[in-house]
Amino acid sequence: MEGDPEFLSHLEQLGSEYKRLKEQRAAAQELAEALEARNSQLVKAHDELAGQRMELLAENTTLIEKLQMTSQEKAALQQQLTQQQEHIQTLQQQLSRQQAAVADAAAQHEAEVCRLQHDSDKAAAAAAAAEKELKKTQHAAAAYKTEAEDLHKQLMDTNNKLKQAIKNACSLSRF
Repeated sequence: MEGDPEFLSHLEQLGSEYKRLKEQRAAAQELAEALEARNSQLVKAHDELAGQRMELLAENTTLIEKLQMTSQEKAALQQQLTQQQEHIQTLQQQLSRQQAAVADAAAQHEAEVCRLQHDSDKAAAAAAAAEKELKKTQHAAAAYKTEAEDLHKQLMDTNNKLKQAIKNACSLSRF
């Protein structure tokens, strides 16, 4: 059998097959090692991505909380703004009412000033007329006084003359 060409050929084929399988096994081993290395890299990358994902989830949660707080603050500020706008509107209405009241008071004051000025003018005219009448009356009184003094003087003179005449008549009747 050892010299049999068929056996040798078969043995040669088996050797070639063994060599080919050995080369394939070596190539497969290299491929397996490369795949193992690649798998290790992918596992490491996966772990890193998982860590980054967790960090991103934590950051996302923080951002969501900040967004919620910001939204709440915005809502509170919006409410404050609305309240301040309502307060400003109320103050503007009060101011308008007060300005209208001031304008009414100013108009009433102006009317009262005009009325008082008119009354003052009338009073001044009446005072001037009364002063004129007083001067006229004082002048008439002075004239009446002068006339009364003249009449009194005439009366006194007449009385003195009458007394003298009575005295003279009495003296004559004694004789």
